[in-house]
Amino acid sequence: MPGLLERELSGSLYELLEREYGLHPHEAVERIEVTPASREAASILGVRPGDALLSVTRTTVDENDVPFEYSHDLFVADRTRIVVRSPGARDAAGRSRVGGRVLELRPHSA
Repeated sequence: MPGLLERELSGSLYELLEREYGLHPHEAVERIEVTPASREAASILGVRPGDALLSVTRTTVDENDVPFEYSHDLFVADRTRIVVRSPGARDAAGRSRVGGRVLELRPHSA
């Protein structure tokens, strides 16, 4: 995406990618899990090493399943609230249904 960093980035990044580069996000997968703080992360976030952090990893693909976005963020678990809004869709009969799906749900192994 040549010139991306020279563009105005204060609005929606997805809208900019669609408008300027013809890139259409198809699907994003986010993995959210609890992880212990490393020494470096603990220092940056003002917690103790080993304290619980929420790790959020996101990969977004385009219409051809080509990844174009990857992010990995760490949040202090007891200072974080995550709100997810899933857009509804209508089936052929006009009934509302949720468009998201759970890809993986399992206990975290210690």
